[in-house]
Amino acid sequence: MNNIERRRPPLQPTLDEKINAALGNSRMAIDDLQQLLEEIEGGIREGAKQVRQEHDRSLDPSTAPVDRDQAAQRSASADLECRRLARALITLRARLAEILQQERRERWSARFERHAADCNALAKEFRDTYPSMAKQLVELLQRIAACDRESSAINGDAPDNEFRRLSRVELLARELEQFSSETPSIIQNVTLPDWTGSAFWPLPQTSMASAFAAVVPPHHSHRFSGDWWKENERRAAAQRVEQQRIADYYARTTKEQEDRENAEARERFLEQQQRLTVDRPPRP
Repeated sequence: MNNIERRRPPLQPTLDEKINAALGNSRMAIDDLQQLLEEIEGGIREGAKQVRQEHDRSLDPSTAPVDRDQAAQRSASADLECRRLARALITLRARLAEILQQERRERWSARFERHAADCNALAKEFRDTYPSMAKQLVELLQRIAACDRESSAINGDAPDNEFRRLSRVELLARELEQFSSETPSIIQNVTLPDWTGSAFWPLPQTSMASAFAAVVPPHHSHRFSGDWWKENERRAAAQRVEQQRIADYYARTTKEQEDRENAEARERFLEQQQRLTVDRPPRP
């Protein structure tokens, strides 16, 4: 008999025991908690069914008075059990929601930390790479600008009956005939700022105010000496030289722009004449 009793499987915990254990265990596994919630919902459904059956039996006129009272008691007891299970269901559902939220928070935090490391690595790479790359690109753009100026000068000096023309470097690189609103110039529109808000590109242009300030004579104490007239002559001569330098600069810039525009207009005219010559039908 003792051997037979020892082989008897252990008793399974009741639903009430599972609920009490779950309420006292804040680290219960999600799968176990979800399974318990399903059991509680099943218990509520069975209890509600018993409430209806016992209630109907207590109202049956053919039921004996003793049986009627017992049925009413069983209906009330089943209803109380349903209410108790419903309250446990609400509490454990809230517990499950907290656990799921905590797991979601932990997963999000781990994802945040991993991606923050990627962001910091890319930020360091950008900080170490951009300035040198920007300067390298600015040097390239400066060489392209100088090459385009020389190309424009060569085109402007083309002899008669010479139809070859040099195109801009960007047009050659992009295999375009000309810029348009759909394909604007990259070089003319690109901006490369530095960390301080200034610009690597385009390069700053000398303003008229700066040019004027360059020719303003500095303050000297010689005007209060006996050689004040010599200082005035020296300043006047230096001012005339600087004014002539500025005038030559603007004259040269204006002439280069006019030559470039004239060369481009002449190039377009010659190309149009060439197309007319090619398209003209032969004389009979």
